[in-house]
Amino acid sequence: MSKDVLTINELCKLLGCNYQLGARKMREIKFKHDRLHERGKLHVQDYLDYYGIKCDRYRYENRL
Repeated sequence: MSKDVLTINELCKLLGCNYQLGARKMREIKFKHDRLHERGKLHVQDYLDYYGIKCDRYRYENRL
């Protein structure tokens, strides 16, 4: 993903759902992961963490 932040409308497009379901999913994700602490916006890393998506070009990966 080339963006750091997703809006509810963008999340709806990713998930292929309507606005109500997208807003509900955003709340579920933000309940578990919330780096931004902004209403209506979701950090891409929170989305990836919630769905367990690993990426080689992971910009925010914790490297130990």
